[in-house]
Amino acid sequence: MRPTPPVIFNEVETKIRELMYSPAGLRSIPFLVHQFYLGNFEPFLKLYSFSPFASRLFSEGFYLCVTCTEDVPFIRKEDIDSFTRGTFLGTYRINHQQQACTVWARGRVPKDFLQPAHSDIPVLVFSGGFDPVTPTSMAKQIVSHLPNAKLVVIPAMSHMFDGLSNIECFDNIALTFFDKPSNHKLDFSCVQQMQPRPYKVR
Repeated sequence: MRPTPPVIFNEVETKIRELMYSPAGLRSIPFLVHQFYLGNFEPFLKLYSFSPFASRLFSEGFYLCVTCTEDVPFIRKEDIDSFTRGTFLGTYRINHQQQACTVWARGRVPKDFLQPAHSDIPVLVFSGGFDPVTPTSMAKQIVSHLPNAKLVVIPAMSHMFDGLSNIECFDNIALTFFDKPSNHKLDFSCVQQMQPRPYKVR
């Protein structure tokens, strides 16, 4: 049996990472992995007919403009191994983004770019309990420097709320906040009704 080329594994891993960004995608991963085990790649290939990060919705160029300016320059070589060890992607994304940024346009950031923002302005922060890229721990760090910030943790949300029930809860909280930012009695109880669909099994 011929070994599977690494590029195929990287494509599978990249797509799985993408699926983790939404509750709907997250709930389909066990099914896809099981189908891989059975030798059935058809469900995986069907993902390319629609994706929340399809080219019509997501600009790779804009993404690189941001990451090549605000992220990649601050990656320390000595941290790469400890931060990627044991992950299913390893250093794959770091290697490719660093390579892309050598030829991509890069903006400038102020010298204090990495310093925490401090402000008394009311701020509303949403955080998903399953967010794979900006976890709740980061959200808590942000609001710790903003005395008038309100943190709304949606336990079943990932980076997005696609696939959750009662999604109007998100909009209602935001609109209520915008209407009266100084309101200290915002009702966040509706987030408990923001629940994911059952896991995909077929």
